[in-house]
Amino acid sequence: TLRISDPHGLIEVDVPAGQHRLDVRMEATPVRRLGTAISWGALLVMLGLFWWARRKNQTG
Repeated sequence: TLRISDPHGLIEVDVPAGQHRLDVRMEATPVRRLGTAISWGALLVMLGLFWWARRKNQTG
């Protein structure tokens, strides 16, 4: 059984006694990919605005 604990959101797994191998992976879900794309886009916009403001101040 897999469940998420409160309040920290830790992953809990029940396994019977004995030797086991458990693989847990954080994969790129569509929501995670969208969030990454938005973050990179926002960073590029901020860098562009910073560059534009510096250039405007140097010429004006």
